[in-house]
Amino acid sequence: MNKTNGKYRNVFYVIQVHPSIPGELKLGRSRDLSKRLRPYKTLCPRLKLLRLYRVQPQAEKPAIAFLFSLPGSQRISAEVVQVADTTDFLVQCDNYFGKKRKTTV
Repeated sequence: MNKTNGKYRNVFYVIQVHPSIPGELKLGRSRDLSKRLRPYKTLCPRLKLLRLYRVQPQAEKPAIAFLFSLPGSQRISAEVVQVADTTDFLVQCDNYFGKKRKTTV
């Protein structure tokens, strides 16, 4: 894992921003995950990091396009998706990214 000073580098993440809305997931790529999640943690301190994958910068748009196209997925905004089954969606993410998975929190 690319980790510098406790910060994850060049990763694609899947987070559950609102625990009260389990199927609503935020997807994205970050060069500095700690910095990227800070504003979300301010608004939603109980957010849950569900998946983390090491990726190249150009991987974000194709990954989001593919994940938004999965059956049972509904795009809510540029990086937010509502899924019918979170567990199945995460399995599809694991399949898409293959062995690049870094952690489950």
